[in-house]
Amino acid sequence: MRQGKNLRKYEPIKGYRWRKAVDYSSKIVKVAAIFSGQWPHSSYSVVGGVTCDPTTFEITEAEAIVDSLIYFTEEDIIGMDMEKYLSVSSLEEYLENSRECDLKAFLRLCLKHGLHKTGRSYHRFLTICQIEDVFEKGITKRKKKDFKPEKIKEIDTFSYLTEKGIKYDKERYSWAKAVRYEGLPYETSPLARRINSKDNLFLNLLKQFKDSYMVRTWARVDEIIRLLIAMKKRLRSIDLSEPFYIKPPVDHREISGEGTGLCEAARGSLIHRIKAENGKIKQYNIITPSTWNLGPRCEKYHSPAEKAIIGADSSLKAEMILRSFDVCSVCTTH
Repeated sequence: MRQGKNLRKYEPIKGYRWRKAVDYSSKIVKVAAIFSGQWPHSSYSVVGGVTCDPTTFEITEAEAIVDSLIYFTEEDIIGMDMEKYLSVSSLEEYLENSRECDLKAFLRLCLKHGLHKTGRSYHRFLTICQIEDVFEKGITKRKKKDFKPEKIKEIDTFSYLTEKGIKYDKERYSWAKAVRYEGLPYETSPLARRINSKDNLFLNLLKQFKDSYMVRTWARVDEIIRLLIAMKKRLRSIDLSEPFYIKPPVDHREISGEGTGLCEAARGSLIHRIKAENGKIKQYNIITPSTWNLGPRCEKYHSPAEKAIIGADSSLKAEMILRSFDVCSVCTTH
């Protein structure tokens, strides 16, 4: 009964901790809006540069917002200074040295309800890009190796969408295609980024608890900390004397060819492939992080999320496991 009362502060709409978290999550979005005009679907870049020519005032305003988020994260989420947190190497060390906070409460609940053993998948991780001081790229199965885009393959055996059009039969059950790297399913996520960065804490957590719900969700919280630090560093490095736009030397109407764009989105690895003729798009294909994680099975393997929910003892736990991979399943089909 007492624990139920303690958790009421996290109740959606009513709980004061829930309301405070929502308030701060809306503040950080203002940083994106300062430089791109809106969020989501921001238009921050064009060919040749960016759409915003920021002023000292705007950069200072963005820094102040980031500073407020850093303070909130230290006081309410992780219960310690960020520098001290980044030196932590185990669950036990964190629980022993942190103040009462949201992450600590979450981890205790995970241990109580077996979520440190639930939601395990293939123990394979993919990250296709890197951000300095935040995460590294790579492929980790048993050992880390370089990522090579040509080893990716989309499989439509169980998808309604095929190369010849829409097809229905009793075996097909998804609008997404299966994505495989060297024929194998890989998880792409904040956890994948921590593992491919050879992060000491998460390598130890993986060894102790494997790729469970608790470890995967903790990695998402951990990345918030690293991104806030990186944002502050980037804001301070902006040189206002540099041009924000340089006119491209070629007219886009003269461009023909193929291109592949790689980036790491909040959910994981994102790939855009395009074919253009005389400045017009002839073919465009997107492989989203949701497709990597939540897509359908292939002839040999379930997707990482499908694998992880096998054996879940309730629909609620299955939903929680899916959300630990990805809170944006509407992005699965492209």
